Amino acid sequence: MKIPKKYFDELSYKITWIEIFQKCGIKYCKNRSIHATKILCPFHDEKTPSMYVNVHKSICHCYGCGETVGMFVFVCKALFGGDRTKTFKWFKKQFNIPIPWEK
Repeated sequence: MKIPKKYFDELSYKITWIEIFQKCGIKYCKNRSIHATKILCPFHDEKTPSMYVNVHKSICHCYGCGETVGMFVFVCKALFGGDRTKTFKWFKKQFNIPIPWEK
């Protein structure tokens, strides 16, 4: 099933990255800029944070492994190993965002 773009837009409008990090138990460092935050990348082992989150573009990019993801894919890969169904259910439970195929 193709998921409508408005679902992913709704995530960006209703949820902040800080909320995602708190729900996932990820420590974050506020950068000097109010537009960015950095974290340890959950996609590879590292000791120094190399993943930067651009809060205005709703994406994060790791300068260590090159991964660039949005909010949904971040949660999907970091928490559920790529299981999209579990990720949709998690967003519904945590943030009351309806699953696209449920009416």
